[in-house]
Amino acid sequence: MAASGNWVALAMLGLGTFAIGTDSHFVIGILDLVARDLGVSGPQAGQLVTLFSLTYAISAPIFGWLLGGFDRRVALLLAALLFIAGNAICGIAVSFPVMAAGRVLAACGAGMYVPLAFAVASDLAGPARRGVALSIIVGGMTLATALGVPAGTFAARFVDWQVLFFAIAGIGAVMLVLLAAFLPPLSPPPAATLRERLLPAGNPRVLAALLMTFLVVLSEFTLYAYIGIVFAGPLALVLPAVLLGFGIGSFLGNLMVGFATDRFGPRRILLGAVTVQTLLLPAIVLVRDVPLLPVAIAFAWGVVSYMYLVPIQHRLVDLSREAGPMTLSLNSSAIYLGIAGGGALGGGILAFAGPDGLAAGAAGLGAMAVTIILRRF
Repeated sequence: MAASGNWVALAMLGLGTFAIGTDSHFVIGILDLVARDLGVSGPQAGQLVTLFSLTYAISAPIFGWLLGGFDRRVALLLAALLFIAGNAICGIAVSFPVMAAGRVLAACGAGMYVPLAFAVASDLAGPARRGVALSIIVGGMTLATALGVPAGTFAARFVDWQVLFFAIAGIGAVMLVLLAAFLPPLSPPPAATLRERLLPAGNPRVLAALLMTFLVVLSEFTLYAYIGIVFAGPLALVLPAVLLGFGIGSFLGNLMVGFATDRFGPRRILLGAVTVQTLLLPAIVLVRDVPLLPVAIAFAWGVVSYMYLVPIQHRLVDLSREAGPMTLSLNSSAIYLGIAGGGALGGGILAFAGPDGLAAGAAGLGAMAVTIILRRF
């Protein structure tokens, strides 16, 4: 396959993570509409977010094992089909159980797709350009944060929210067609027994990397999942600008992180990004009443928010060669367990300690992540 074809294929893989990133987060912004139309309470509708995250976390390693012997191109196309079907079901849902079923199916497709996308991107680019290739895959997620999630949440106020799920399914369909056209056959990794595939779970270096991922995401989502409540009431007018600043920062940070990781090495980038984020999480809560300053902090937070992904994936790609092919799938599980855990933990903290408690909890978890990075990365 020509080098130009490789980069087209990488762009198509990034389109897939854009669709998945939009799908996994924009639901947070339309829960009130979903609850109203499906006749459930807000908290019950909120379980759709947890359901998606937990399904993703569980399905990623399971499908990594079940599809281990498949041509990876075939596995990616199958993942895209599941994702499309799940969103189409959400688009026609008239009851909460049907909606929940659609979210589960979409999450299964996402759990299959993302680890494969990281592995294939690394292979297509080669070691010298691995950081850039991985940043393209992460770029789909950050572009979803910058554009897809805010646009979807805003559009839901003017069109039926069901239409948005069909739109995401449509993006998935475009991705499916283009991947089928540009992605070459990709041989599966060497055959392995189930015991061999589970070896990463017993590798101390893999476990340390997974713990880093979990704590960084848990720290961020303990606050991010409730950012709308932090900026509720009189501060609600600031929230769109805060979210936009965060999204733009995320996109720009991702543009830099691939080159920075290749230039300075994964450890420096990871340590710097997580340290800065740990300082910014409480800061945005503490200065939320100061005009414009929260927007600036949200922008800076966005710049570093996704920077942990490329360095840790960079490390895990190397470890997967010694620890086994499920290594990347386990990292995807750690990410979504962190999202689900952040929502649950943040809700408990908010109920007992308010927004200032969220600031303290997020900072404490971030400090734990920094400590582990210093000792084990």
